[in-house]
This record gives sequence, C-alpha cells and structure tokens, in this order.
Amino acid sequence: MTSPQSNADGTIKKAYYKLIAKHTGKCMEVWGFGRDNGSKINQWDYMGNDCQKWRIEYVGNGYYTLMAKHSGKFLDLYYSQTQNGAIVHQWEYNGSNAQLWKIEKVEEDYYKITAQCSGKALEVWGFGKDNGAKIGQWDYAGNDCQKWQLIEVAPAEEPEFQCKAGLIARYLSQSPFDYEYIIETVLEQN
Repeated sequence: MTSPQSNADGTIKKAYYKLIAKHTGKCMEVWGFGRDNGSKINQWDYMGNDCQKWRIEYVGNGYYTLMAKHSGKFLDLYYSQTQNGAIVHQWEYNGSNAQLWKIEKVEEDYYKITAQCSGKALEVWGFGKDNGAKIGQWDYAGNDCQKWQLIEVAPAEEPEFQCKAGLIARYLSQSPFDYEYIIETVLEQN
C-alpha cells in the first residue's frame, strides 16, 4: 500500500485508494455495502472491503471522479447543494459537477477534497470519531476531520474474481447466517 503516485503532469495516478480521515484513522466507505443510488457515505475501520476502495481518476481542469469499487457508482454531492452540512452519497455516473472533486495536498501525506459545485471540503461531521459517522461538506477550515490520506490499495483494474471474493469475505465475517445463500447472492449480484 502506497501514497498516491503522480503522473508526469502532476495529477494523481488512476488507481483504487482507501481514503483515511486524519483525526480518526478510519476510512471513507459506502455505508452497508449499498449498491443503490443514494447510498450514504460514512467512515469505518478499514477492513479491506470493496465499499472502502475508491477509484480516483483525473478527468481534466483540476478535477477527479471517485468511484466506489463494489458498486461502480460515483461520489456525489446530494442535489449539488452548496450549504455547509450537505451530505455526500453515491450515484451512477451522470457527468454533473456534483461528481467532480478537486484533490489538493495540504500537508505531508494529507489532502483536502473539494466539491466542484460548492467549493466546500469533504469532512467527517462534527469531528465524529465513531464507526458510522457521516461524511458531508463544510467550508474548509484546516481541521483534521477535513484532511484525507490517500493510500493506493489496488491498480485501477482488477480481475472480477477478486471483487466477488472480497464481498463474500465481508458478508461471511459479519453474518452467522446461511453461508451458501450468501455466496450465491454475492455471485449473482456481480
């Protein structure tokens, strides 16, 4: 696992990253392995699950998209809202400014991630420290809950089998239920 590598033009290399909040060491994830449009984003201890891996891709003019590995959906600012406290969620790609993010280094190993449509930074609400604390946007104030470490966890493209194996492992680690049913369900979803 490494910090982001830069391309020759200084942009962040396209790859999958875990995004770690500086104040907690927890990572940004799609809550509950959600696959639907509108699934919320929160922080959780890193468990290596695909809902905690984000493909960062430079799309031009200083902006990136962040795509959740498990769902193929993009980090999106709810209805392109501009007020402090607006939530982020995942949504299918639509090319809107609500899915464009500026990623700028603010100190050694840490970045602020700013929404194109609002100019506000991603943050863990209220300096939340627990698993499940929501992630939204707020005016950038340099607080540690607004600083993110980007650690590369996989190349931009991985074999489909690895994605399915990760989902199966997470379901099995959290569920005392019928293992055959869980495996069949995960394989059918992918």
